[in-house]
Amino acid sequence: MDPPPAEGPFSTADAVVAALLRSGAVARLGHGRDTSHRLRRLRVRRVMRPPPLAVDPEMTVAEVEERMASAGAAWLPVIEEGHLVGIVTLADLEAALALRALEPTGGSRSGAAPD
Repeated sequence: MDPPPAEGPFSTADAVVAALLRSGAVARLGHGRDTSHRLRRLRVRRVMRPPPLAVDPEMTVAEVEERMASAGAAWLPVIEEGHLVGIVTLADLEAALALRALEPTGGSRSGAAPD
């Protein structure tokens, strides 16, 4: 299920770019060269891939992993009601699966693992 486009003064793409800037990913684009003058003129529309591939917070970890794998993505924005509510990464999925593997099966009478 693809989320609807973002509404309001900032689009989902704006929010994702802001997150990348905060993470330092854009600073690494120059590989040590001073690229700030080029980045000031470069518009996101020239480098983005529309429409943005995103996930819904109610999707399962398996669904998100499948979407990441099919897109070759290491992270995806999480969109709810047209608003960016987070970013999920492969590391997040791996951590969730590792924690899940450590959980006891609990008191399930059927022997099935809890959700």
